[in-house]
Amino acid sequence: MLYFLIVATFVSSLFVGIKLGVLLVLLGFFMINVAEAFRKTNIIYDENKRINLKIVHIVAGTTLGLLSLKEEKIGLGIAFTSLIIYLNYLYFLDKVTKEETPYISLFAELGLGQKSTLNVAFGLISITLTYLFFKNPISSISVLAFAIGDGVGGLFGRLYGKIKLPYNKSKTVEGTTLELLTLLVLFFVTTRNPFQSLLVALLLTLFETLPLPINDNLLYSITAGILQQLIL
Repeated sequence: MLYFLIVATFVSSLFVGIKLGVLLVLLGFFMINVAEAFRKTNIIYDENKRINLKIVHIVAGTTLGLLSLKEEKIGLGIAFTSLIIYLNYLYFLDKVTKEETPYISLFAELGLGQKSTLNVAFGLISITLTYLFFKNPISSISVLAFAIGDGVGGLFGRLYGKIKLPYNKSKTVEGTTLELLTLLVLFFVTTRNPFQSLLVALLLTLFETLPLPINDNLLYSITAGILQQLIL
């Protein structure tokens, strides 16, 4: 455990400096343990545990995107740190029991099966690559699009979606519609161009609904960056 925290600190420090790198790693470790404490008291409990994961997706991604708007290196450092810590936890989850590492049981409480575990990992990889490939504000807005657009749309669809899309039964009309509206507002606020904002929002929403053979979490924020680069 200590080894992985040292590696996370080193990698994060390459991007944000040693002081902020240490702070980010300690903050990430602290937040995981706070979340685990909440789990034990059932504060974040829900019958549909995947809803918890969507809420974490929205809150964490939005916070990251807003922080990186001011300084892109902070976003890159946090993304790398989160990815390393997450892979560290998955490693220990596979090697030891939850009783030996009780903080790991947070993943089980959130409803993280194999597919959901890959979704989280792919999302962190996608965010990290987005910060590497694109400059601000495109990178930060792409992360916000992933957090808010995909997150809010998915959460709303899971809670209230009734009508399935004809070409993708895992998506709902209600969730997709809210995702489109959310993305439209986000891009309009940042560009002040209604036509271009609508075009980017439409294309990104369409991409997210396609039944692709590859996990869309791996490509969502990157696709948002490419669309902004080409259209905005």
